[in-house]
Amino acid sequence: MYLTIIPFVYVASTSAWSFTIDYAHMPYSYDLPNYYIYNIRYNDWYLTTSNALVMAGSGILYQSPLQSLVVTCQDNAIGVVSTYCTITFGTSNPLLANGYIRLSLSGMTVSTNMCYLYRSNGTLIPSTCNSSSDNKNLTVTMTGW
Repeated sequence: MYLTIIPFVYVASTSAWSFTIDYAHMPYSYDLPNYYIYNIRYNDWYLTTSNALVMAGSGILYQSPLQSLVVTCQDNAIGVVSTYCTITFGTSNPLLANGYIRLSLSGMTVSTNMCYLYRSNGTLIPSTCNSSSDNKNLTVTMTGW
């Protein structure tokens, strides 16, 4: 659990004001922590405002930025159909065993329900995949491992 105290002084006014925290460090995981922000008046310890985000394991803020991404296709020529592509990526955080991977493509369409997902050691990860109706997105569903 983390506790951060940020002392600040402001002049009371009738207009609305906002307080922004940039580059907040949150310990990302699959069950994200709840956070609570309280604005407490110093002279009488009165709670003037508060804000809270109760995660309850929903993973709303979870993201896994890529450390690496390589896309190779058997044939890269314009207008080619039915080519075979391999997408190799590395994540900053581990993948959720029952999670989803969404590939959004630009300048390329995909129409398949056949894909394979492997760990870096070559072990096959049980998964299924489906193309979106506009063929611009591919969703890979991992079925536990």
